[in-house]
Amino acid sequence: MTLFMNPSRDPAWTCEPAPVDGHAFHRALPGYAPTRLTDLPAVARRFGPARVVAKDESTRLGLPAFKALGASWAIHRTVLEHAPNGPVTIVTATDGNHGRAVAHFAKQFGHRAEIFLPDGVHPDAIQAIRDEGATVIHVRGNYDTAVRAAARAEHGLLVQDTTWDGYEDVPRWIVDGYATLFREIDDQLAGDPDLVIVPTGVGSLLQAALVHYRSKARAETAVVSVEPEAAPCVLASVTAGRPVTVKTGPTSMAGLNCGTVSSLAWPYISRSLDACVTVSDAQAASAARELTTQGVDAGPCGAASLGALHILHRAGISYLRPGSTVLLLITEGSAANPGLKPGLVSGPGADICRDKARCRLQPGCVLAPAASPSGLAFPVDMHLTESVRAPPHPLSNLPSSNAIGGPDVAEPEPHTRSSGADCGCAGSTSSACVTPSAEFHAGARAAMLEHALQMRPRHKIDDPRNVYLRELDIVTSLDTALSAVFA
Repeated sequence: MTLFMNPSRDPAWTCEPAPVDGHAFHRALPGYAPTRLTDLPAVARRFGPARVVAKDESTRLGLPAFKALGASWAIHRTVLEHAPNGPVTIVTATDGNHGRAVAHFAKQFGHRAEIFLPDGVHPDAIQAIRDEGATVIHVRGNYDTAVRAAARAEHGLLVQDTTWDGYEDVPRWIVDGYATLFREIDDQLAGDPDLVIVPTGVGSLLQAALVHYRSKARAETAVVSVEPEAAPCVLASVTAGRPVTVKTGPTSMAGLNCGTVSSLAWPYISRSLDACVTVSDAQAASAARELTTQGVDAGPCGAASLGALHILHRAGISYLRPGSTVLLLITEGSAANPGLKPGLVSGPGADICRDKARCRLQPGCVLAPAASPSGLAFPVDMHLTESVRAPPHPLSNLPSSNAIGGPDVAEPEPHTRSSGADCGCAGSTSSACVTPSAEFHAGARAAMLEHALQMRPRHKIDDPRNVYLRELDIVTSLDTALSAVFA
């Protein structure tokens, strides 16, 4: 994870409010109802604010994500502007929820849909788009490649949530559609929140949040973005002080897997975003499980906001002072991710079994070296039928511990498994178990964290808070990885 405070944040910066006609349009749609705002008292007790609330977008106009708001309004405006007299083909690129929403409302409004998909979209998610009556076109490459392919389509009207020179009206209508979500929050929440955490892809929803809270007379609400570690285009741009494109990788947060920030959103982000956070797939999965215990059904993109709250709390950020109100945008439900198997979280570093009765490193619930949290190398198996050996050092991808003064961690003694109740290895076929003792867990974690602190790189960053936060980044990433093994 990474937390970066925006050094260009201008507290005096304000903007014009969003138009109101999108909200009136949504209220006239069949099945419209405000999505619920749910209190999370257990989360509030843990982190200190007086109140933590979740805007639950798991059911929105018949779809499991907030994207319904932007897609419906943008299709309506685009057709009204360019083809008011007859059915047309609506074209878009997507890595999930946006394309499904475009297909849904194209059909509802009497149009056809053609959806361009990049690599990495799960077959079940593709089928969900097809089930809306759309034609699906696969494009080899990432999300940005699919957007370019959709923009080159020779027929149809493009309804895309990404901007470029000469293509800004439709993305602006999408952002205006999201304003309905925040107007609902105003009606549901007494007063403005002190902190809003926004799951962010190209930045359209983030822009809508910034427009809403920076257009008020007293723009005191802090707004924080959260992105996947595999696709931090907003964080990279804020760090650089200009829009940059990042190389993206696979992530369970498919709806946030974007490499280029929206040029329409950037002027709002650069001046008025307070901070950027990135989370791993494992952190999003843990947050989703926590939200489930609070009665909120969240997919990994939506749960990322709670993952970010954990990071802000650990950093001691002042937004979480007593008496404050924190708003988490839960942008999708689990139904928005049909490719995720029950009990498992897909994506790098997320093959962690949710069944606490089983050992987390059994076959079928494996942390492979190439897919472990934070990129650290962990053993594929810890249940050995032949020779018993200790797990490799989690810092084995670095120079040897002797050469760099690393921690000396004793090898755990194997024990004979009886019922498996003592160590959670009931599913193992091995007669011997090398699951380390609780004392070994604690000692190894403490030694390795101390080692990481000693090794941390020094970054020259203007804002002194970010020096500390970069060091926290290293420690927290390692601690997350160790927690996945020493659970």
